[in-house]
Amino acid sequence: TMPRNTQHKYVLAYLVAYLSAQHIYSMYTDFGGYNMDVRTYTMLLMTKLWGLTFAYKDGGEKIENLTKDQIERRVVQLPGVIQYFSYVFFCCGCIMGPFFEYSDFQNWI
Repeated sequence: TMPRNTQHKYVLAYLVAYLSAQHIYSMYTDFGGYNMDVRTYTMLLMTKLWGLTFAYKDGGEKIENLTKDQIERRVVQLPGVIQYFSYVFFCCGCIMGPFFEYSDFQNWI
């Protein structure tokens, strides 16, 4: 497996490339038009996945190297499948805004 301190870079690169490909495809097939399509949800999903990777990276760091906020929001162990999907597909996420920390969601549940 890859060390925790480098995983977030690869996740960010993948997310940006995937979202960019969706935008380019949409511009190629329907330039100037407006369609509510997968790009809308992909942008919301991207913020959650990126935040989760940084919180997981912080979970592998020494406590002395973290700020108070990072200590409160760090994720030591990756969530299981049900916890992950409940975080990603939480229906009230659109009401609260596109992004909220995984640790906040877990504490609320």
